[in-house]
Amino acid sequence: MHPDPLLLDASIIKSPLGGDLTGPSPVHRSRLGCKRSLLTDAKGMPLAIDLAGANRHDSKLVNATFAASILPIKQHLIVCDKGYRGGSVARTVEHFGATISVPDSTPDVPGQKLRWRIERTFAWMNEWRALATRYERRSDNYLGMLHLWAFLVTLGRLE
Repeated sequence: MHPDPLLLDASIIKSPLGGDLTGPSPVHRSRLGCKRSLLTDAKGMPLAIDLAGANRHDSKLVNATFAASILPIKQHLIVCDKGYRGGSVARTVEHFGATISVPDSTPDVPGQKLRWRIERTFAWMNEWRALATRYERRSDNYLGMLHLWAFLVTLGRLE
């Protein structure tokens, strides 16, 4: 039996000033954007955050996101959406000692009922005006704000 599953997803935000780790966004008419890759626990608490250009596919961010995790990934079930299907993602997840679950729309697949929790975490992230749109040209400044947000959210939600 696996410990509590971990949730993995990515979201695209606008980055009007450009800078490093930006790229043409497929959802914002090719304007510059940034992709945030997020790993959370089953409750939606952030464990790892990574950045890339908006034109990078979600599956290409798995290795860097797992490497940034504050928890060991070993023996966990990683629940992802359909963007993470494929052999390269499964090999990366197995390299870290975990198993992957990419649920379909059927509710009886393990982890399908947990998907809303990572989406809620992205909504918490977008409540901060400075995080909803990336105005920093340097990615390390924006990543620092994301880590500060993750620390404060985790501190406030652990009651």
